[in-house]
Amino acid sequence: MSDFLDAAGASNGSMYHHFPGGKEELAAAAIEAAADAVEAALLGAFDDTDDVVVATQRSIDGMISALEADPRDGCPVAPTALDAAGTSEPLRLAAAAAFARWSGVFERAFARSRDAGTAASQAQVLLSAIEGALLLDRTSHGTTHLKALRDAVPVLLA
Repeated sequence: MSDFLDAAGASNGSMYHHFPGGKEELAAAAIEAAADAVEAALLGAFDDTDDVVVATQRSIDGMISALEADPRDGCPVAPTALDAAGTSEPLRLAAAAAFARWSGVFERAFARSRDAGTAASQAQVLLSAIEGALLLDRTSHGTTHLKALRDAVPVLLA
């Protein structure tokens, strides 16, 4: 926490003034900010076209580009979600809400061209596949899993 405060040029008192709940509240705010950014990127991809396959592949291409630029990139919520799932209910809930928002973007886009049940299932499968591919690619410092997923999207969304 002291490294974070030093980098921000802030004092301990300043942090607790803005985040009276301490580290946990700060982490929840970081999750929410990351959720906002990812949701905006997804919405942008789906607003550009009615073709859900193309939009999904564009989203995955963005993830591939980010990992190629920085192999430390990946899901901004997953590390906290994995660490906090068994230790912090507020952080678990914040991470679950972020994932639900992203799945909701997919679901609403898919519901334009298929029934609600299929849209919901496909959104859940897609988000699960993306999160898995991001984890595998981040640990291997590659992009083969995301590229394979991008290529499989037409079949997954058929």
